Amino acid sequence: MRDLKSPSVGMPPLRSEAWVAQSERGSRLLMRVMVWLSLRLGRRTARAILILIASYYLCFARASQRASAAYLARVLGRAATLK
Repeated sequence: MRDLKSPSVGMPPLRSEAWVAQSERGSRLLMRVMVWLSLRLGRRTARAILILIASYYLCFARASQRASAAYLARVLGRAATLK
């Protein structure tokens, strides 16, 4: 039977207290605005705005970027790229 706490089969559960203690940078209001924009203005417009938001985090959230890259490298078995 598969362990539901593991990110993938055969890997032990990983937990970093520093990562768990870090607060979210987004907001519930912004998520609701994005849903509203998607429904009212279409996915194409919402996707363009989402690209801008993701670019902001890519430029200014270095610690999160490093942690995500390390996770992807561990899961994929290769270095993560923006490609």
